[in-house]
Amino acid sequence: MRTCFGLIGLVTGLVVVESEAHADDIRGPVVTADGFVLIAIERSGGTDSFKSHLAEPKKELCIHQGLEDVSFQPSEACFQVRATSNRNGQSYVTETRRCPTKSGWHETLVSSELYESYEVVWSLHTENGSTQLQWELKAIIPDVAPIILNYHLGEQMKQSLKSLGSGG
Repeated sequence: MRTCFGLIGLVTGLVVVESEAHADDIRGPVVTADGFVLIAIERSGGTDSFKSHLAEPKKELCIHQGLEDVSFQPSEACFQVRATSNRNGQSYVTETRRCPTKSGWHETLVSSELYESYEVVWSLHTENGSTQLQWELKAIIPDVAPIILNYHLGEQMKQSLKSLGSGG
């Protein structure tokens, strides 16, 4: 996964979608030609408000194409995430492992009937009195163009990030 503070200065060849003004400054999704997607949400203050909202996984922040059901089970310092998705009228189960990192969380694919690969990184960055939460995704479903899939999943996450509260 790539990590960068802000959306300016990323690699060329990006599709940039303008964001609307919200209590939190939400930027993205930005999608590269190979399908990597990044969304950033920024608010004044430290990391505590983001950390309290993200301490445990929540359904509204679990993004899978056609999500039908999701469950979370604690596993040591991590969570086992089991998501059932519907694609073309068929249900698929995906299991991931979401673990804390120094700057946030990292979710990796354990098994899936749908995804060939799936990786999510949540990271918090503090600078000049503001905190930025970055959500990075790289997912591949066979026979679906990564740039299209990840753009749509990024749009879903952009809507879900609004549930993190109104600026603090």
